[in-house]
Amino acid sequence: MKIKSDFVTNSSSTSFLLISKEELSEDTFLSFLGVKENSTFYTMVEDLFYNMKSGLSSIEEVYNSGRYSYSSVEEYLKNEFSDIALKKYLEALEKGYSVFVGHLSSELGALSSFMCMDSLIEESETYYLHYTNCYW
Repeated sequence: MKIKSDFVTNSSSTSFLLISKEELSEDTFLSFLGVKENSTFYTMVEDLFYNMKSGLSSIEEVYNSGRYSYSSVEEYLKNEFSDIALKKYLEALEKGYSVFVGHLSSELGALSSFMCMDSLIEESETYYLHYTNCYW
């Protein structure tokens, strides 16, 4: 019988799509999610913002990285996210918005861990956030 005696983890991850009309900032992101500075959750959402921002890449950069074998960005979005994400991406291109893909790990804190276990689509005039690609 073998017994593992070093570090064991049961982590998860999630990928997300973020479409932005303007530059991503802490203030606009917290406002987008409806979190006020006096909220109990302010620090957790602030941490989520920085965790998300540190893992953000343009969608073209991710698609051209060679990690995926799809024939187009559109096929990548449809297969890795959804038809809804693809539709939002095409609308964003027409409007000249920035489109990013990011990755979070459950090891990055409580709210990041929660985001790895659930799905979320949130939309405003400034942002579109699509978290549905979760792996536990």
